[in-house]
Amino acid sequence: MHIVATISFEQYTAALSAMRKNYQQRVRKTGWLAMFFVAILCFSLAIALKTSVSRDFTLGIYFVLVTLYVWSKLRAKSCLKQVYEAQKKQLNGQQMDINEAGISGQWEDGHATYQYKWSAFQNFAELPDALLFFPNSVSFVRIPKESLSAEDQLEIKRWAKNSIR
Repeated sequence: MHIVATISFEQYTAALSAMRKNYQQRVRKTGWLAMFFVAILCFSLAIALKTSVSRDFTLGIYFVLVTLYVWSKLRAKSCLKQVYEAQKKQLNGQQMDINEAGISGQWEDGHATYQYKWSAFQNFAELPDALLFFPNSVSFVRIPKESLSAEDQLEIKRWAKNSIR
């Protein structure tokens, strides 16, 4: 099978979300969870001590946490858009060949190629518009379903299921 792959920003974010869900069990959540427990500890101390200093300190911690959370949510979307724009030329127009051995392809400009055997992927996921294959926890290969027939999709899934560890 030979296809030309494209990806929009919305499809890119959906792929990253699927990748994050796929590896979420393995990733240790420390950042926000640790700050949450620190805030609870400070709040408990403020209640126990019942002084204006402890109350002001606790409110200060909460203000900082809420501000950091809001800022990170707003900043993450902007950073993600910048990453997509930087990779847009590579992500769109890829020439991909898919067969029983694996997936190979090259970027539209022809300056880089890639080749994966099915066994090189750790996992795969199916989105409504694509099949995603994960060689590791930080990258993916996306095959758009619109470029494939229903039979081709089933065959690719069969090859993947038979080979992915």
